[in-house]
Amino acid sequence: MQPSDLSSYSEPSSPDLSPDGSSTVFVVSKMNMKEDQYDRSIWLHDGHGERKFTSGPGDSSPKWSPTAKQFGFLRVVDDGGQIAVMSADGGEARVITKSTLGFSSFQWFADGNRILAIEKCWAPDWDDLEGDERARKPKRITQIPYRFDAMGWVHQQQSRLVVVDVSTAEVTVVSEEQFAIASPQLLPDQETVVYLGDNTDRLVRNMDRAIYKLTSGNVEATQ
Repeated sequence: MQPSDLSSYSEPSSPDLSPDGSSTVFVVSKMNMKEDQYDRSIWLHDGHGERKFTSGPGDSSPKWSPTAKQFGFLRVVDDGGQIAVMSADGGEARVITKSTLGFSSFQWFADGNRILAIEKCWAPDWDDLEGDERARKPKRITQIPYRFDAMGWVHQQQSRLVVVDVSTAEVTVVSEEQFAIASPQLLPDQETVVYLGDNTDRLVRNMDRAIYKLTSGNVEATQ
């Protein structure tokens, strides 16, 4: 086996079964030795075989709409993961967000018209800077974690919950910015969200998060 042979291997991951149980979308990753990266695209299996469904090369996290008429996924655009949607019948994918830093995850509302997502955003001291200013600014590290492999510097970033209207692409911010937001879950009333978050100034963040409940714009932390 030679190093160049690695580009011949494909790795499937992140399967998501359609609500009617007829189809599965999943990610196929391949090593791109020339660009020193992984190329990822969305594939579809409909019981008769599988085929490549998106062009990639930076597509991930496919999730079927509750109506099974379309699915959403994250597409890398200008180094940020944007939310895209695609018809179950095929065609071109439509990128519906233009976030500066992109999104880390999302889920559908039950009506299939809206998406709840975690958006990455700049921390207050970094938000008003231009790209060159941000690159030149000295990095004063006072908390951990401050950097991750494949993610780069994270100490200057925060996250927030937003709701994206699939038809109009309107993005509504529904939570305050926090250092780390994870595992948001919509409750059956489709108006209440519970999630893990960290909004403290302790030295080690992301290790002891509180549970937050968000209802109609009000955020409440519980332990």
